[in-house]
Amino acid sequence: MNNSARLHIIIFIVLAAVIAACSSQRQAASSGDGTAQQQRPGKRSTLIADLATTYAPWHDVYMPVTLNLKRPISMGISGRATMVRDSLIHISMRMLGIEVAVAHVTADSVWLVDKYHKYVCAAATSAITGANNLSLSDLQDMLLGRAFYPGRGTLGSTFDGASLFKVETVNDTIIATPRRLPSTHSWHFELESLPRLAAIVVNVNDQASFRLDYSSPRTDTPAGTVAANVLGSGSFGKLDLLMAVEWNMSKAKWNSNRTENWSAPSSSYKRISAAQLISALRAQ
Repeated sequence: MNNSARLHIIIFIVLAAVIAACSSQRQAASSGDGTAQQQRPGKRSTLIADLATTYAPWHDVYMPVTLNLKRPISMGISGRATMVRDSLIHISMRMLGIEVAVAHVTADSVWLVDKYHKYVCAAATSAITGANNLSLSDLQDMLLGRAFYPGRGTLGSTFDGASLFKVETVNDTIIATPRRLPSTHSWHFELESLPRLAAIVVNVNDQASFRLDYSSPRTDTPAGTVAANVLGSGSFGKLDLLMAVEWNMSKAKWNSNRTENWSAPSSSYKRISAAQLISALRAQ
């Protein structure tokens, strides 16, 4: 695979998890064939409420991130991420200290920029999130391993999360499924009794599925519990993806009122659509 194809994959993979989870192009999948056990009383029934107490409000964070792509090819790249609550996700990817790609997401737009080859893919954020009522803060929670309810934010005191989920055990795994599912896909949380969010699982019919597994939880951050490691895996038609995201929490700078002075690429960049980008990846 040539360098051009590699960089296309780097750019795409940064938000592959987000795009997959927000897909509104297919019908919902079935709930699976696992055998569900009746919810047990006691701690199991209060697990969602207990999980909400492990989170705290935050304003912004700036920290190093490493992306390790395992499929369809094996490679890694490091970068820096800036997130401002409810308003910005900005990831700058670097090779040999030079910025080669940028993922920039606001409440209005999503930009994926290949600075080396001068390609840009842009879309309205609502085109990705609108049909499923996801907010930018929900996308941030997905990246940091925090449980949320689409359109309502992180589990907390602002809404009764326990009433929105059915908690049960399926094949020895604690599953929290929203009582109301969108018509476009099915999704659920996998939980640990600590309490902790272990995974988010999304199914969009037999054409696509995606899951984010969270590990190395950090409980000492200003935001409360976040996941230092995220493993994203999924299949989208003929494209099979596996990627690990490692957040360097020890070097994270929280609530420093950080912003990004970013502007859209000039007209010298060639614009490509998300469909063109995905088609190019499938062809590799």
